[in-house]
Amino acid sequence: MSRRFTPAEDYLLFLELLVQARRDRGVSTAELAHKLDLAPDQVAAFENGERQIDFVQTREWCLALGVPFLEFMVQLDREISAPFLQGETAATETPDADADAEHAEPTDADDPYGVGHHVLPHVPPAPDADAGDTEGGAK
Repeated sequence: MSRRFTPAEDYLLFLELLVQARRDRGVSTAELAHKLDLAPDQVAAFENGERQIDFVQTREWCLALGVPFLEFMVQLDREISAPFLQGETAATETPDADADAEHAEPTDADDPYGVGHHVLPHVPPAPDADAGDTEGGAK
């Protein structure tokens, strides 16, 4: 007995972005199916949420569409996070300029790798390996 896939709201948003990426590039479902070595009805089933697309397949779709995978995932994260971030901002709004700066969208200067600075956590640099060494290499 197989279980029918029932997509969650976030998954439906993911599908909307994936379909929009295909349409923005002027690629038909038949063209995408050909690039992915699938039947057009399989592509339609994925896009309609009747079949679930996994992480690896998502990357393949992005490659077939010429969409940078990491950019797609960052956009998806922003779209999914937006309702949470809006609620957080509304709950903490103050007239204080410093508080507003904490909730401002990151700029390109804040995001040198172009992947959405909230995606990658801050990792402190490793301690200097030579810092504990004494003369002659003994610790």
